[in-house]
Amino acid sequence: MKTILIDSDRQKTYAKSLIDEMAIDGSSEVITKKVDKSSTSKQRGLKWRWNKDVADSGLGGNDTPATVHLWNKKEFGHPILLRDDENYAILFKGFRDHVKHLDDYIDRMKWFVEHKLETEGFSRGQQAEYLTEVQKYWADKGVNLCDPDDYGKNLLRFKPKQEVQK
Repeated sequence: MKTILIDSDRQKTYAKSLIDEMAIDGSSEVITKKVDKSSTSKQRGLKWRWNKDVADSGLGGNDTPATVHLWNKKEFGHPILLRDDENYAILFKGFRDHVKHLDDYIDRMKWFVEHKLETEGFSRGQQAEYLTEVQKYWADKGVNLCDPDDYGKNLLRFKPKQEVQK
């Protein structure tokens, strides 16, 4: 199977050429679909599966997937948004500058991360970068994260023995 992303005139010409070379005998099928750049449901599902894996490990002082998610957002999502989202950067820096002299600065910054730092709007590329950083960090800590290639396949680690019928 060949997938061609039409992102240039050259790719469009290539796709047309491939179709022109196909025999009209029913032996080939062309499927087109509209794609967007938003993160995929598999990426979002894997993120929450890894949050659970980390919570189950007992490392990092996070005992629920939600608290792992908050920590990961701060550590790995925040730098991505500062780099890629000018509005987020302005909002964050303004908020930080406004509360940095307050006694409850840490609590207010935790609130900001919880309520204003959103990873759900990440593009596929941003989500991939985020997941890569999460995976590297927690794998280096020894957390047994599920394999991204196996995620969603519901594989049995040990298949039950099948009885042989005589």
